[in-house]
Amino acid sequence: MSNWIEGDQLNQLRATTEKFTEIDTGANTENINKDKSNERATAEAAHPSYVRNPQEGTALRIGTLQLTVKARGVETGGRFSLVEICLPPYFAASFLHLHRQTTETIYLLQGMLAVTLGEETMVVRQGTSIVVAPHQVHRFWNPTAAPAIYLAYFTPAGVEEYFEALAELGLTESGKMEAGQTETMGSPTDLAKVVTLGASYDYLTAEYLATDQSATSSPISSEPISSD
Repeated sequence: MSNWIEGDQLNQLRATTEKFTEIDTGANTENINKDKSNERATAEAAHPSYVRNPQEGTALRIGTLQLTVKARGVETGGRFSLVEICLPPYFAASFLHLHRQTTETIYLLQGMLAVTLGEETMVVRQGTSIVVAPHQVHRFWNPTAAPAIYLAYFTPAGVEEYFEALAELGLTESGKMEAGQTETMGSPTDLAKVVTLGASYDYLTAEYLATDQSATSSPISSEPISSD
């Protein structure tokens, strides 16, 4: 007897196979769509949508630095956080730092901002966006006589909790500088608190990195730039 399937038998087998394939595919697609709908419903129930007006959010003050947390990790399932940051004129009380896990995206809403990325330093204008990848040493400050306001988007979330912890410390007000001069935040005691806290929130300062060179291979530079 021949093992070959020919003619009408072959056509019937093909038709039967296609029929079952369609049924199986349709059922799988329906199940996948149901699963996705359930996941969306669960996510929306746990983290509902909301609108915050311009003056709304969690207001924080760290020295002369003003921040408003617009979205916290607990509200986004830990996926991201959004913080509005206002640097007063000549604010220089910021530290060279990096994040091991966090990507930081900046969008400058108002004024001018001095930016250090590794060994490169520049001044950027309103409307500029900056993406800072994990392990990139960076720093932001204001070299001008006008306020600088920007949005900081952190993914995943967590850095906003560092800002909240700093605000609770009640750091001494500092951060202003004369043209060509830089100044760090508060007293040596303040600095020690900032460094210690930062290590717990993926905000690793240059002072911390000096004792943990495994954190980055990027060179650390704190040379100020001209605001011309």
